[in-house]
Amino acid sequence: MNRLKLLLSLFVFVCTTAIMAQTVTINGTVTSAEDGLPIPSVAVTVKGTTLGTLTDAAGRYSVSVPVNAQSLTFTFVGMKTITEDISGRTTIDVVMTTDMLGLDEVVVTALGITREKKALGYAVQEVSGSELANAEETNIVNALQGKAAGVQITRASGAVGSSAQILIRGIKSFGDNQPLWVVDGTPISNSSSGATQWSGVDFGNNASDIDPEIIESISILKGANAAALYGSRARNGVVLVTTKRGKAGKIKVSLSNSTSFDNVAWLPTYQNEYGQGVNGEEYIWKIRSGTAGSVYEGMSYQDYAHAYGFRYVDGMGGGRGDGTDESWGPRLDAGLKLNQFFAPADPSLSLAENLANAAPWISHPDNVKDFFTTGITSTSSVSMEGGTDNLTARMTYTNVLEKGTIPNTDQKRNQINLSTVMDISPKLKVDVAINYSKTNNDNLPGQGYDVQNIMQSIGGWFGRQVDMKLLKENWDTFFDNGMPYNWNSNYHNNPYWTVYKNTTSRNRERIFGNATATYQITDWLNIVGRYGMDYYNEFRKHVTYEGSNDAPYGNGGYFSQNNRDNRETNADIFLNFQKDLSAFQVSGNLGASYRNVLYNYSYLGANMLTVPNFFDISNVQGSPSTDMYRSEYEENSVFGSLNLGYANQIYLDFTARNDWSSTLPKEAWSYFYPSVSLGWIFTETFGLTDSAFSFGKLRASWAKVGSDTSPYSLTAAYSAVSPSYDGNTQFAYPNQLPPIGLKPEFTTSMEFGVELKFFDNRLGLDVAYFNNLTNNQIITADVSGSSGFTSMKINAGEIESKGVEVSAYGEIIRTKDFSWMTTINWSKQNTIVNELAEGVTSLVLNSSWSPTTVEARPGEPFGQIYGIAYQRDADGNKLLDGGFEIRTDAPVVCGNTLPDWLGSINNSFRYKQFTGNFLIDAKWGGDIFTVTKWFGDYSGITEVTVANGIRENGMVAEGIDVNTGQPNTTRVSTQAYFGNYWDFTEPGVVDGTYVKLREINLGYDIRFRNMMVSNLNVGLYARNVAVLYLHPSNDIRIDPETGYGTGTDALGLEQYQLPPVRSMGFKVRVDF
Repeated sequence: MNRLKLLLSLFVFVCTTAIMAQTVTINGTVTSAEDGLPIPSVAVTVKGTTLGTLTDAAGRYSVSVPVNAQSLTFTFVGMKTITEDISGRTTIDVVMTTDMLGLDEVVVTALGITREKKALGYAVQEVSGSELANAEETNIVNALQGKAAGVQITRASGAVGSSAQILIRGIKSFGDNQPLWVVDGTPISNSSSGATQWSGVDFGNNASDIDPEIIESISILKGANAAALYGSRARNGVVLVTTKRGKAGKIKVSLSNSTSFDNVAWLPTYQNEYGQGVNGEEYIWKIRSGTAGSVYEGMSYQDYAHAYGFRYVDGMGGGRGDGTDESWGPRLDAGLKLNQFFAPADPSLSLAENLANAAPWISHPDNVKDFFTTGITSTSSVSMEGGTDNLTARMTYTNVLEKGTIPNTDQKRNQINLSTVMDISPKLKVDVAINYSKTNNDNLPGQGYDVQNIMQSIGGWFGRQVDMKLLKENWDTFFDNGMPYNWNSNYHNNPYWTVYKNTTSRNRERIFGNATATYQITDWLNIVGRYGMDYYNEFRKHVTYEGSNDAPYGNGGYFSQNNRDNRETNADIFLNFQKDLSAFQVSGNLGASYRNVLYNYSYLGANMLTVPNFFDISNVQGSPSTDMYRSEYEENSVFGSLNLGYANQIYLDFTARNDWSSTLPKEAWSYFYPSVSLGWIFTETFGLTDSAFSFGKLRASWAKVGSDTSPYSLTAAYSAVSPSYDGNTQFAYPNQLPPIGLKPEFTTSMEFGVELKFFDNRLGLDVAYFNNLTNNQIITADVSGSSGFTSMKINAGEIESKGVEVSAYGEIIRTKDFSWMTTINWSKQNTIVNELAEGVTSLVLNSSWSPTTVEARPGEPFGQIYGIAYQRDADGNKLLDGGFEIRTDAPVVCGNTLPDWLGSINNSFRYKQFTGNFLIDAKWGGDIFTVTKWFGDYSGITEVTVANGIRENGMVAEGIDVNTGQPNTTRVSTQAYFGNYWDFTEPGVVDGTYVKLREINLGYDIRFRNMMVSNLNVGLYARNVAVLYLHPSNDIRIDPETGYGTGTDALGLEQYQLPPVRSMGFKVRVDF
């Protein structure tokens, strides 16, 4: 970190130098001539310089200018630009008038180049930094939820530091579908790793290292057309992040803090009528006790429940049902007394003697809820900026402290952003930005179907009679037999033992940024050189104490640790040109780039320890487990673009790029891809410039983007295996056959759109149709075992995705004191698998509990859920035999993981100095195979398993009896009915539809003049506020927008998710 210290010292020196210039402060208000209302976000600049500021929500501004400054320029989209002479004034109020031709909104596009939005022939949607800040999210991906059409965010869980997946225009490939992230022109990693369906820890996604406090805006380039210049990584779209830069003038300091109190938003719906055990439901007792000659004849419910329903001895099967974790035991709150983990039975005593020591068998309806705690997230930032005409600088420090809703889980993050812009000479400009983050976690929760995931225990199999308070008070004590204090030691740990003993820690450091030099060769030509780097190092360690369910006594406990080191460098050099030739405008660029990615991984683990619970490599019994991996990737590229405009009406763009990839065979490592787009502002052509119809544009684009594969896919390497032979290490040849003639994967994209604006731009509509076709997909296919291998990478398969996006806004009310703005985003798409490899009828994308799979099959939608379903008659009625549903003989389609449509509506308000907004977003459709419901019904913990008195009276399932052809009348026990769910997919599939009130924000802004404090803002906010609608099939109320991971293969599969979190907090910001 010596280099970081040096950079910090240099930055402080730069800041000190930058603020030495003498300045004067000018204040004022900007209003509209049309209605007298204040105009926010007007750019106020010192003419001939880059110095300036923006007006606030009340149209007010305050700008520091050099004492020799002559005039100020005021610019705003749709308004005529105004220049005002300063002439010694310190207050300058301005009234702006509408300019129907001045629709020169600019957006950031590929390579960080700003262009007028009206000139683009493809869809770009921009989200401002202030809009992102409303969410007060610590992970910037989550802050994008509902902010742009066609963008789907999927959260892995509600745990601290959890990852989030972002999809732009859905699925395009069998492999990676994540967009490229670019910060200030330099690509950075947004990879994630950790949790699987069956185990692991979610370590978050890398984009969470971006500090939301420093973001000026985010541009979302949605199609391959918009992103062609970024190469293969951009085929899934690009998220362009532009960070804030310092403004010239005296030093400005901002202090801010936001603090939220986080609680579990909701939990699955559990029943509270029957407890742990087997055969304890009243219906079974009534039949058995009324059967003449049976051992149960005449037994009271108390005696039956004690002898045959549940009796705790050791929690490992020593009693009756105490080793099971299903909740088919006796009825709760019925006056029964039973032996439980805090009042166990003694096997040497009689039933009657043990009954005397039993405890009341009562429900604890909030036992799962009681495990969770109130989390706290506190984010504190300080920023400083200032500068002269020739040098500006900005520094931001942010500290984030998170305490999770799961006990003993946390995250601490420190972030520093440094940026400076220097005009070295009238022709040379240098822009440097550095971002550093350090993240520490003492413990992150386990996930998946694993003993380390507390929801797999308390959320999936927990006895409804278990008193969580006792488990909390005694988690670090032991029974007389030496086992840890627990409710069921056969399958589970005490949840407090899990979170306090079996911890997973993580330390991560990351630095990313770039240096950009721009030299103005002539007034129409410049050359840009940029060097960017993204480096991180991460150390992870997991420990499991002896006495845990998966580390029995004598084992000593176990641990594992790994270190991963990733460095990506990008270097670009390109010429930019821009020339007006009478009615024609010509611009473009020509350049080359170099990319190198170096990754190192090392692993060390021990399955048994000599000294119990001493987690060090020197304490390993036998030989430790070790692993090392190193990879390097290199890519060289040339690219260019040509942009032609005519009379501010017609815009035609061409791009081309050629990549040379180190991961493809020599004969295929060079691949070329072009794009073309056309925009026509027809309101200019036909002179439609009245206030009712302000702007109209048609656009069309076509692009082709290539993609390569992962490093070292072309060759096979031996790997060490255990055990050794005669003291010599053995090496094995891999089972995957090296590919033959592998080629790049290509995505061809088409887009057609229309943009309309009405009533002086108070109402706007943007509609786009897109079609993405990806072929030559690089997939791993099975090969004949007779070849000596099991699989091989090949080019095969074609996916086609088409859809519609709609973005609309309307300024519904605009008066001097009050305004109301509504923004709507909506998208719908279909993704079809056109073909797979020759002879391949199905590609299994992922699988859950047998026989459930998520597959791609030719001619079918992507992401079909296959499994065993109910047999039905021609009218759709389920068929039953003996009171139980009949299953299909083979797997069939049980659902599809992709949503039908996505939508959101955001309302923003201003009343004088008060501001507010609320965001509602929705996902309609998209099926989920949820293990929480599937096993919850099977184990008897869900509400549906006690509905309508079925445990007292038995259950008659709806459907047609195949033996009579009439509605079913056969009554069966509830335990037997739901026990039939095993190996049965359809009962676990729910519709993932949801409508949520995502955000609420209220703020109050106070401006001060001629005081040390220039602005004070206070506010309240809430996130994940309420669920407004869930589909009725989701009767267990899982959160449909979370899963076990963020990869494409995780879509539509849920495995005991950690519950979602609702946050409510306050924020304060002070500007000096």
